[in-house]
Amino acid sequence: MIAVDTSAFIAIVAGGPERPAMMECLWNAEAVLVSPVTVAETRMVVAGRFKPQAETKLLEILDEPNIMVTSIGQKDLDILHAAFLRYGRGSGSGPS
Repeated sequence: MIAVDTSAFIAIVAGGPERPAMMECLWNAEAVLVSPVTVAETRMVVAGRFKPQAETKLLEILDEPNIMVTSIGQKDLDILHAAFLRYGRGSGSGPS
């Protein structure tokens, strides 16, 4: 299971060099969790920066069966924060 944020979806829609690796992660993950706030933010950014076809592509990706738009609670936020502290930028766990 992975959680995906706006920056990952924007990289996919923009077609940058990291797109193939991110698409592979999405397709290979058993479950991809996305918050409704991430979906809203991503759609706003896509609408402001890209052609309408980009939003269509985003919605197709979000419609994949392994991608679940789901609300998260405080316990989930605490787990995400702990993961950030352990693996996030500046943690020393890998490239930043």
